[in-house]
Amino acid sequence: MTIVLARERDKHQDLQPERLTLSWTGTYFSYSKGTPKDSQEIALYVWESGEAMAGMLGATRTVTLIDKDGKESSDTRGEGWPLCFLSEKYYRTP
Repeated sequence: MTIVLARERDKHQDLQPERLTLSWTGTYFSYSKGTPKDSQEIALYVWESGEAMAGMLGATRTVTLIDKDGKESSDTRGEGWPLCFLSEKYYRTP
């Protein structure tokens, strides 16, 4: 089973929405993409009842810095954002 997560890109850039294909691992939906300088991972867990999903979106980026003497150093930063989706039976829209 595969699902697709679509998210809107920054409105200040002329880019199309990003579509990420998540694959079933047997336990959760997963997406991973990386290069030597950055990576992105997503994990979505679905309740057995299908009424809710929880997940985590994470990203890391490595930046190489060069000082005035030409000496290089690297800095790696990571960020993560929690995600939660609930069935409409748990909330009402006005």
